[in-house]
Amino acid sequence: MTAAQQALQTARRGLSAAIHAAREAGETVQNIAARTGQDPVTVRNILAVPPAKAPDRPSGLPR
Repeated sequence: MTAAQQALQTARRGLSAAIHAAREAGETVQNIAARTGQDPVTVRNILAVPPAKAPDRPSGLPR
């Protein structure tokens, strides 16, 4: 169950990042909605929240 929840969170973060990137590239909300299978209101709601920042890595870990 925990693995499934983590996979869902990862997928949601990926969708959010893709939507933000598409909007920054100049795509319309309607086009993004059609491509992602979401409705325009959902896309606008996703765009209203800043994308999550990647967690900081301790300095000793490789990137």
